[in-house]
Amino acid sequence: MAEAFKLPVTLVWEYDDTLGMFDITAQNQGKVFICAELGSGTVGAEAIEIYEAGVRNGITALGLVDGKAYYPTCRQLKPSQTLETLVSDQLKAPARGIFEPRCSAWTK
Repeated sequence: MAEAFKLPVTLVWEYDDTLGMFDITAQNQGKVFICAELGSGTVGAEAIEIYEAGVRNGITALGLVDGKAYYPTCRQLKPSQTLETLVSDQLKAPARGIFEPRCSAWTK
């Protein structure tokens, strides 16, 4: 499904189940859960086109509909990368409180 979406970054995320979360509820019912986070805090025409094309390509890849994959121009030129996180990668805070970043975690 990630290949069908063809987003620039795919995250395979392993984590402890948290009851009540939509993805856990879907998986507990034997459903496949896929989430596309397009970022930027707003939804515009480009983001909707990417999401719609990804869903259409995904159901085509599963053989649920006939058709050919479609990739919006903005996605055809960008390479993709897959990242994986494991439960063992999590860092838990030693105490309750509010996290306030004091500097950027990104380096140039």
